[in-house]
Amino acid sequence: VVFVVSTTGQGEMPTNMRTFWRVLLRRDLPRTLLHRVTVAVVGMGDSGYRCFNYAAKKLYRRLQQLSARLLLPPVYADDQHPLGPDGALDPWLATFWTSVAAGFYVPLEPPLPADEPIFSTPITSSLLARHPLCSCPSCQHHHARLSYSLTAHSSAALRLSPSQVSDKDHTELPQAKGQEPPFGPRRPFLAKITHNKRLTAEDWRQDVRELGLSLHASMEYLPGDVLCILPENPIDEVREVARYCGFDATHAVEVTLLDVPGRGTVERKLAALPDGCTVEQLLQRHLDIMGAPRRFFFMTMAHLATAEHERERLQYFASSEGQDEMRWYCTKEKRTVLEVLMDFPSLEGRIPLARLLDCVPLLQAREFSISSSWKLHPGHAQVTAAVVRYRTALKRERKGLCTTWLAARNDGDVARVWIKRNAGLFAFPKDPSRPLLMVGPGTGVAPFRAFVQERLALIQSQGRDSVGPAVLYYGCRHAAKDWLYKEEFERAIEAGALTEYHVACSRDGPPDGGKTYVQHLLARPDDQATVDKMLRQGGGVFFLSGSSVQMPDNVREAIVEAIQVKSGLDPDAA
Repeated sequence: VVFVVSTTGQGEMPTNMRTFWRVLLRRDLPRTLLHRVTVAVVGMGDSGYRCFNYAAKKLYRRLQQLSARLLLPPVYADDQHPLGPDGALDPWLATFWTSVAAGFYVPLEPPLPADEPIFSTPITSSLLARHPLCSCPSCQHHHARLSYSLTAHSSAALRLSPSQVSDKDHTELPQAKGQEPPFGPRRPFLAKITHNKRLTAEDWRQDVRELGLSLHASMEYLPGDVLCILPENPIDEVREVARYCGFDATHAVEVTLLDVPGRGTVERKLAALPDGCTVEQLLQRHLDIMGAPRRFFFMTMAHLATAEHERERLQYFASSEGQDEMRWYCTKEKRTVLEVLMDFPSLEGRIPLARLLDCVPLLQAREFSISSSWKLHPGHAQVTAAVVRYRTALKRERKGLCTTWLAARNDGDVARVWIKRNAGLFAFPKDPSRPLLMVGPGTGVAPFRAFVQERLALIQSQGRDSVGPAVLYYGCRHAAKDWLYKEEFERAIEAGALTEYHVACSRDGPPDGGKTYVQHLLARPDDQATVDKMLRQGGGVFFLSGSSVQMPDNVREAIVEAIQVKSGLDPDAA
């Protein structure tokens, strides 16, 4: 058994593993339970977070305790590695397959010859009219490994509404009357944008937005919950991809799952796709054509390229040996699918849509901490998001797909959304009288705005005695440029929803005086006394939200030092 495990929250098991983990921790399990089971553990993590691969490490120890036979040491993949997760996985996988072949007498198939296709399952139906079958010479005589088939129809045959195929407004989503819960990734709610306003100064380099959305009555959320938003790809990029690949963007298509190994993954992908849509809608709303292509994309394109030098280059990018160069070419520069395709001209007009569907992942929802309280704004949610813009090492301008798309929404526009429960990982205290200490610089303040609004709603309904003390530390660069929700939090002080409110404006100090961050505020003697009183003496709750680079460690050190100084405890006890 091979376990592939990610980590969530503060070293927590992923949601779909928690039931299994609880069973595995039962005390009545015999120590020899797994003595006939051979296992391997793959951890997927990011060393930028403090609890790097904790879930995989805990699972590995528990499997050892239950006498499982270990095929080889675990591997802990790291997103921070220069090659990403592949940096650790590639050498581990080579050892893994050798061990499987030797220990279980499984013959490893010889690598396919360079001129042989990697595809093995026949195409069972037509693709688009332009591509009834794959056009590459080798695939005309061999079978093709496709997870899906696509059948072209007229829009009438699929009963698509006029808004779904209209040339007038390609960003319009069909309004589903009487949408029924529950809502989730397979059935997002079509939420109307109620407002979209800029929070930072117009002349400030960073555009931070507050968006309001109208939700279904069944989507009541709690402070700390997350709103998942599915963005759309830019229409110009969508049409250029369709043109380059040779698609008729107006065709309506049905997607059908083929009988292939590993059906579970492709079934989940199929379930997220619409029953019928146009090619343009498929590219705009469902495929991640703006993301950097992955290794399988290069492997697939290598079998479609007709120019020998292009084929060799694509094969190299798909190989283990070529990962370092692919990282600089593709990942670091954040090249899109279209940008990669245009670097290989022999692919133009030769890419079946079913191939693209196989090797381009689905568009993923972006998660935003909800910055409002349902009690104060029933039927509505607000999110606070910084529009992502940056330049790569080669000075290419890049924009975050979702935040750029959100910034361009107008009142009345529609977004596909659903609520993700935080399941206690970042939840408002069940007992609102417990002291609450919050540190949230930048847009990290978003969930704490929800906490403060929740406390304000409790005060309005139950009085000031219903809540305990609450202290918020916030950080920005300039008070006049990017101080978010200044007036709102000052009003919360007057209303009793906040007890104290401290702000570090890191660039507003004297030129030679250094920068002041939230951790420096926490190190002041009076603040150290407040931290110790709230957390150690008062049994309070501490929350931190924001950057995952240096700030969390710096804040943790400041908190530990405050408790140590005021209590006399050693660092470990503090």
